[in-house]
Amino acid sequence: ELPEWLRNSAPSQAYRFISPNYSLVSVISPVQPKISSAFIAYFIVNPDSIFGSITAEYTVEKRGVFFTEIKIPNGFSVTDVAGANIKDWFFRDDQKVVKINFDKAAINTSKITIEIEKKLTADENSLQFEAPYAMQNNSKYEALMVFGSDEDVKIAPDGDSVAHELSIYKLPEKIQRRYQGINYAFIFSEAGGQLKFAKERLIPQIEAQVYN
Repeated sequence: ELPEWLRNSAPSQAYRFISPNYSLVSVISPVQPKISSAFIAYFIVNPDSIFGSITAEYTVEKRGVFFTEIKIPNGFSVTDVAGANIKDWFFRDDQKVVKINFDKAAINTSKITIEIEKKLTADENSLQFEAPYAMQNNSKYEALMVFGSDEDVKIAPDGDSVAHELSIYKLPEKIQRRYQGINYAFIFSEAGGQLKFAKERLIPQIEAQVYN
């Protein structure tokens, strides 16, 4: 019902007043960003350490954000952060949070890769962990974690998490190339739980047939 010259200006709201005596009160409030995030984390269990690679994919709507904070599983430290539009980052070890500042406001979809590591003691044989997640109060997230091991470590999921054995050939190609010693993997689709592992050299099973 607006005149054409007003319709072309694309107003967000319009009001019609039916009498000349009126008052209009406007309330200005900042637009909050709507954030959703998805995490895919790969952990490789070695005899003396666990390496992790976390890929965080953000979708930011309504308003851009200038930084993000990501909770890191307990016991891990951050070794590197990579991605487009990253100005700098720092890791708060006391809170297990990595803060990432952007060069300019991040909007739409962006990806961040975080490398983490945990040193294992000689007698350590279990890990209590939780999935990484965004610290923003208005964000929704999903997490998918895959644990694998080399030939000297035998792992088994335990605790509250539900894990399913995963063929190493279903891992992304870049993960297969980087960790060529992986012999098996487990996929965790829940928020966290406990992982048990035994440091032992696996004995290969050999079948042979003898012909006279």
